[in-house]
Amino acid sequence: MTSAPDHGEVLRWFRVILDDPGAVPDPSETAEDLRAAWRLAESEARLARARQAETAHVARMLSWHRKLGRRSFLELADMEMDDPDVLAGLAGHPDLFVAKAASILLHACENTPPALRNRLRLLGRYRREAERARDRAYDA
Repeated sequence: MTSAPDHGEVLRWFRVILDDPGAVPDPSETAEDLRAAWRLAESEARLARARQAETAHVARMLSWHRKLGRRSFLELADMEMDDPDVLAGLAGHPDLFVAKAASILLHACENTPPALRNRLRLLGRYRREAERARDRAYDA
């Protein structure tokens, strides 16, 4: 997660940003708009990678949840909200309020295996850092 993003992904984003499928970055380019587009492309590639890693980790936690015999989130009415598996699954919910509430409860829950909880926290930090970098690149 801390390494440079894949050059191919950055190039793909660069071409999307410029709306030019044949665009090729030139390292000696002095035009500020092209340099800004490259920085934005790098930020988008990092953010995509961070989101993908976070989603994969939540999916891993959900598979663990299912191994315990739970089939879906429809069973929530019968579950206690201190169950880390339920909270991890809800942290990826499309409703931002539900996702944030579950995330807060998950971080406070001591029932989650520490390795999974710490990894989720780390991936969340990487995603937030990538979002901030993308926002700075947009401002440039």
